[in-house]
Amino acid sequence: MNCENARELFAGHVDNLLYESEKEALEGHLKSCQRCSGEIEAQQSAALLARSAPRFRAPEGFTLSVMKEIRAIENEQSLFSWLWTMPAHLKLLEAAALMAVVFMGVYSAGFLSGQIMGGNGLAENGDASLVASVSMEYLDPVTPESMTDMYLSARENGNEN
Repeated sequence: MNCENARELFAGHVDNLLYESEKEALEGHLKSCQRCSGEIEAQQSAALLARSAPRFRAPEGFTLSVMKEIRAIENEQSLFSWLWTMPAHLKLLEAAALMAVVFMGVYSAGFLSGQIMGGNGLAENGDASLVASVSMEYLDPVTPESMTDMYLSARENGNEN
């Protein structure tokens, strides 16, 4: 066994977690290597010091508050983590789809407003009743809080469908 392999087993030896074959191989190396035996003695004394240190009880609710903060950080990270893990071609495809939806919305709004206001829509094709039904001059003035009066006013003028 060389020193590098021995160092990998130090922590397990200090905590008595090694298999018997590993323990025997490590002890054989420690008998022949003063440097490794000095290092493992230092680790054993540090472990003994840590075990003999006084134990303190955490304040009430400490564990819950720490776990709550950890979950908040994990949720914050996972909120946008899908964006960073998504392949570039999917990001581009998503951006193109979004732009297509926005374009279709703007185009549809322009087309519909052209129909209602008399642009290239139905009003020029002889359907003036649509424009007249939307015109505000046929509505009688009513108080803003009276939706019923507005409905009745539109109905009396024959603008209800």
